[in-house]
Amino acid sequence: MTSDKTYQQMRNEFKKVFSEKLAPTLTKYEQERKFNLLCASVLSGILIVWSLYILYNSILLISNWIDRVSCLIGAGFVVILSFVVWQIFKKAFEKKIKTQIMKNICLCYGQLEYTANLKTPLNLAYLTPNFNNSIIDDIFYGKYKDVNYAIIEIELHKHMGDIDICLFDGVIIKFDFNKNFKGNTVIQPKAKLPAAPSSTLKHAVLEDTNFNKKYDVFTDDEVEARYLITPSFMERLNNIKMTFHANKISCSFYENYLLLGLHTKKDLFSIGSLIKPVNDEKQFFQMFEEILSIIQLIDHFKLDQKIGL
Repeated sequence: MTSDKTYQQMRNEFKKVFSEKLAPTLTKYEQERKFNLLCASVLSGILIVWSLYILYNSILLISNWIDRVSCLIGAGFVVILSFVVWQIFKKAFEKKIKTQIMKNICLCYGQLEYTANLKTPLNLAYLTPNFNNSIIDDIFYGKYKDVNYAIIEIELHKHMGDIDICLFDGVIIKFDFNKNFKGNTVIQPKAKLPAAPSSTLKHAVLEDTNFNKKYDVFTDDEVEARYLITPSFMERLNNIKMTFHANKISCSFYENYLLLGLHTKKDLFSIGSLIKPVNDEKQFFQMFEEILSIIQLIDHFKLDQKIGL
């Protein structure tokens, strides 16, 4: 058993690291932040003005309703493009900042590593529908109370010809699971017509009617599924959904791993705001607490113990 820091020790160490190391390091990027803010504002502003011009033409100068609808769609597309431009500048600046500071931040948690690359192929064990393209934002690998875990902020897409469908946008968390099980059990948000993600998995109805109203369970071992999905686990799953303000949550038990999928449009672990001073501490403390909340799930689910959930 390794000796781990308490949550309060992690917080205290981060406060010290931020004031003594991070804030002075970040100050040198303030002029670059202002330059990126100017560029993003100008380009986004031009696109917004363009969209207003299109909108003006569609309302006052075009009488044909088909052409008017086309112009309205075009104006909407330009508005979306303005947000995309802003995000490109923001993400590029954020990536540069994280490259410089994340090593020091990760040390506050104990055993945690920030990386841009997956260490192993992404096997989601039917946590999400099949996808053929992924966009990875942040990846963390860590260990707490002898439990290995991975945090992956990711978008999963499926391209079908000219159509692109976003299947998942959020965070996937993978924990070593210190319980004995052999099968594959998947928990998905409730669907009107439940469809098994694999021919090897069958739909299972649990005794808790409230849980059945919110989730569908698919498994290749119903006895094992009932052992894993206890009333306390159901409660914890709902609590996580509320804690992270997730739109949906999915879960998969596979090969002694517990995988959680938090479907959320919120950009977690976000720093490098263009509109705030570069050493604004609030965004950094928020990111720190978001990562810590995930580490706390090890205690939440008692993953370091060989007892029931």
